Amino acid sequence: MTSLDLTILISVIGIILLTVVCLLIYRYRNKPTKKVFNVDWIMACLKENNIISIEQVQARVRIDVRDMSLVDLESLKENTNGVFIKGNQIVVTFKSHTEEIIESLRQYIQ
Repeated sequence: MTSLDLTILISVIGIILLTVVCLLIYRYRNKPTKKVFNVDWIMACLKENNIISIEQVQARVRIDVRDMSLVDLESLKENTNGVFIKGNQIVVTFKSHTEEIIESLRQYIQ
């Protein structure tokens, strides 16, 4: 192996290492964070002081409310995949991002 071949080999290895380090730094800096969803429309439908508890049951969200007459069911039905009512309990199936919506709702009512 000549001196020129060794220099080229070391340069190539250096470029590869530099590329890997840059990719790792980029990935670390752009690490995804939990997204907080805007749940104002849900809170407007349910009324904030009306919510007793929120629970996730598989892909559905179970929400216990104090007074069902305060809930805007029509708006809730228009923006979800389904709404089921049993007494003062509402079971909602959101179109997507159920876990993130639940977390945002819990932060909102605390």
